Parts: sequence; C-alpha cells; structure tokens
Amino acid sequence: MNAWDRECPVIIVPTMYYQTPTQQFEQAGISVVIWANHLMRASITAMQDTAAAIHENRSLMPVENRIAPLKEVFRLQNVDELKTAEENLRLKSDAPSGPTQKPWTCPF
Repeated sequence: MNAWDRECPVIIVPTMYYQTPTQQFEQAGISVVIWANHLMRASITAMQDTAAAIHENRSLMPVENRIAPLKEVFRLQNVDELKTAEENLRLKSDAPSGPTQKPWTCPF
C-alpha cells in the first residue's frame, strides 16, 4: 500500500483475515472491503441449527418465531414484479395469434 498512488480504488476480499480489525484496513487506505462469504457461512450454520431443532422436536413450532416470515421471502424475490410479468404474459397469450392448438390431454 505504500507504493500506491491512490489514483484508483483498492478493493480487498479478506476472507482469511477475519481477525484483522476493519479499522486497520481503513488506516491502510483500502477503499472497499468485501466480506464475501461470511453471510453465506452464517446461513449454513443457521440452516443446520434449524434442521436439527425440527428433527429433534419433530415440529416446526420451536423454529417458527426465529425464522424469516414468508412475506420477507416474497419481498426478496420481488414477487409483485413476477405477478405483474405473469399477468402480462397471460394477457398476451390470450390474444389470438394464428392457428389454435387443442389442449394436451393425457392419453391414459
């Protein structure tokens, strides 16, 4: 970092340097620190703990109050946008566009 002329940003991904305080990166002039896999690793632990609790209790009740609600899952997936896109596609497919095909029926 001593030879760096600060003409462009320095971005680091300190996965193996988790013991280094963020302040040390800041003092060194690091522009951006990307904590690349810590959230993923935390989610693995949370999923394992949740699975163990479900298995141990043979019920979802002990975990329901400590997991994200479905509303949050749908928000992250942008479900409203998906619903709008599906509706637009459905409306387009309802419009006549050439010869119609018979719906498929199971031969059995």
